[in-house]
Amino acid sequence: MVSSRLFRCIRLTAVAVSAAFFVSATLFAQAGAPAKGSPVAGKYDGVAHGASQGDIAMTVTLAQTGATFTGTMDAGQMSFSIYDGKIDGDKLTWSFSNGEINGGVAAEYKDGAIKGEWSASSEGGSLELKKQQ
Repeated sequence: MVSSRLFRCIRLTAVAVSAAFFVSATLFAQAGAPAKGSPVAGKYDGVAHGASQGDIAMTVTLAQTGATFTGTMDAGQMSFSIYDGKIDGDKLTWSFSNGEINGGVAAEYKDGAIKGEWSASSEGGSLELKKQQ
């Protein structure tokens, strides 16, 4: 009788621990995932403000895998590779480089638009991008 109760108690404890582990793992995996209905992958057109050359028209193309992304950024006469892109809810960050110029962006994604701040070398400013339909 005692061993039957002990076995049942151990079994219930094991089920409870397994369920807690599953829920924790699921929540941890989803923590950095983009918000549902707001995938950032695609092509965007917009402008970078604040450069010494004035406003610069730009096109950004992003490929998303889970909560990370890579892509390209064409700004004026220059092309850049986008790397180390991260998504945390509606917050986006990425680095960019063309071999000579390195920089970064911190922005928000909302309703098909990316708005934020960019910096490269001693320059910086804001940027506004809208997803192409």
